[in-house]
Amino acid sequence: QVIEEASISNYTVEQLRENGLQKTLAAIIKKFEDVDELYISFDVDSMDCDQISYGTGTPVKSSGDGTVAFIGNKAGYGQVVIVEHGEHYETLYAHLSNFKSGIQSGDLVKQGEIIGYVGQTGLATGPHLHYEFLVDGNHHNPESINMAQSLPLHAEVLADFKSQTQSTLNQINKTKAQSLFAKNQYH
Repeated sequence: QVIEEASISNYTVEQLRENGLQKTLAAIIKKFEDVDELYISFDVDSMDCDQISYGTGTPVKSSGDGTVAFIGNKAGYGQVVIVEHGEHYETLYAHLSNFKSGIQSGDLVKQGEIIGYVGQTGLATGPHLHYEFLVDGNHHNPESINMAQSLPLHAEVLADFKSQTQSTLNQINKTKAQSLFAKNQYH
């Protein structure tokens, strides 16, 4: 088998949009007609998003508390959910195969709540989650953004919290210790 790699990094995002990504890919593939396998790598710096490969139907969860600002179809993105997180932050989840049953614009969602399911709608060429993190409408890498930190608890509030949760924590630790002891007896 012959394996070739074709890069489209010399195309601008605007050219891809004007010519249509599918036409551009078709032109590249035509150049390699006799190749058994063809890998196309995208190296476009302007694509500020995460493309995360998952199987179709994998639950997609909100990355933070917020309000569903949009749910529906957005051209090349396919089926999309956009969640607003306060005044400045938004997350976009695209190429979804389906939405959580009953979810609609204006709904409040919690961090970790299922909002949809991975798919390959729109211009997706395989099942994956297209995830965007926006600050004031601009794309940002969610791993490098300097988020506002929460205020530390006052000493009195922290002491009160610890006193209220200590008995539960003790029960958890006791159960864990008993479980480990039982497990070690039979191994």
